[in-house]
Amino acid sequence: MHTSSKVVRTTTAAAAAVVLGSLLTATPAAAQTTGTTGCPQENNYSISKVSSVHRAKVRLKDGPGPATVTVKVEKESSLGADVTVGAEGSVGGVVASAKASISATVRGSVKITVGHTVSKNIARGKYLNSHYGSWGKKFDYYHYRVNRDCSTTSLGRGYDQWVPTTSRGWKFFHSSR
Repeated sequence: MHTSSKVVRTTTAAAAAVVLGSLLTATPAAAQTTGTTGCPQENNYSISKVSSVHRAKVRLKDGPGPATVTVKVEKESSLGADVTVGAEGSVGGVVASAKASISATVRGSVKITVGHTVSKNIARGKYLNSHYGSWGKKFDYYHYRVNRDCSTTSLGRGYDQWVPTTSRGWKFFHSSR
């Protein structure tokens, strides 16, 4: 399991940096030249405990074997992020932070398109479980505000959050039932 603990700012400049595929590390000049001392007030998300987890949109079960089965996605759908936030948080802010901290392939939602046909053998006396979805990212986050006096205020935490990535496909496994 890979663990990451980067802080991502959710200011307009940070959002632009996410689009450009880089992580903003310096305070924007406009925020520094306001004539006040201290820190610009802004909300941040710190991402940690990152792992890859397949989340299925299509689930099929065939068997018992021996047999060969062909599976195919026959209906278009979408698979969205499973993120919860507090009153001062935003799902978009968490997704943008995950995209910048974890992978540029992170999305708030991905399309499941028709097609993706695969044939698999089913072992004798077993059942084949076929799941089609996204190889997404599971993580925790800490939401906080940097105050003008440079202190921080805790705004909330999210545990076992999940976001899809552009990596989609089948996951297969055999079971006895």
